[in-house]
Amino acid sequence: MSAGSDVHPGLAAWHAYMAAGGEPETLRAMLADDAVFHSPVVHSPQAGRDKVFAYLHAASHVLGGDNFRYLREIADGNQACLEFATELEGIHINGVDIIRWNGNAVDLAELGQLVKAASERAVPATLLFEPDAQARYLRVDQAIGAIRRNGGSKIAFPGIQRYGGLV
Repeated sequence: MSAGSDVHPGLAAWHAYMAAGGEPETLRAMLADDAVFHSPVVHSPQAGRDKVFAYLHAASHVLGGDNFRYLREIADGNQACLEFATELEGIHINGVDIIRWNGNAVDLAELGQLVKAASERAVPATLLFEPDAQARYLRVDQAIGAIRRNGGSKIAFPGIQRYGGLV
């Protein structure tokens, strides 16, 4: 995917960084002092420009190569998410973690806060949970766990009939 004029500015900067071969100072300049990196591999958020830089720069060099490609981009306001695929030593890697709350991407901590607020209403809200078909089971399980731990007792799964043939 190319960075055209209608591309989210954050995505355009990221694509320029990747196209230039991952120049360290280009990446460092894109990161805010209070940037936070979340990864299912690291298990805890990594806060601060230096830590985020270290993880992202290393990942761009380990994963970025001839087989690396973007499959999908989502940008909304000041949020962006990239889905990518690559192959590393014969292993196919597909990376994407997208969680949505009323159309906005959130991390598990924020999801828990939103669920807690919804569950404390006079009439608790029914939460509609529809994970992306490509979402990893572990990530879906983590999201459902966050919902349950924070008082979400009424969960509906719209569109679940689409997955009937998979079980």
